[in-house]
Amino acid sequence: MFDVMAELEPFLYATSHNTLLFEQATSSQRKLHAYRRPPLRARNRSQHSFEERQAVAGALRDGNADKARQAIRVHVVVQGERCGDLIASLSHMSPGPAAG
Repeated sequence: MFDVMAELEPFLYATSHNTLLFEQATSSQRKLHAYRRPPLRARNRSQHSFEERQAVAGALRDGNADKARQAIRVHVVVQGERCGDLIASLSHMSPGPAAG
């Protein structure tokens, strides 16, 4: 399911006709790729992410820009919250033995 869901974002960037957005977003995605999967492993997160993307695609298909904007905002905010949760959980881990 992850590969299908991942197709929506590059489509949105490309159709925005905003070269800077496209370059920055794809660069950020490459750098953060390894960190994107753990939040999707959270309970039901993968299904919710799929549903959020379906809402975006449906709004775009219907030509409803306001609904698409809101659906994208919901999806991005949730991803940001999950990233914060991941960072917080990592901060509670004890450091390993010092190298050297």
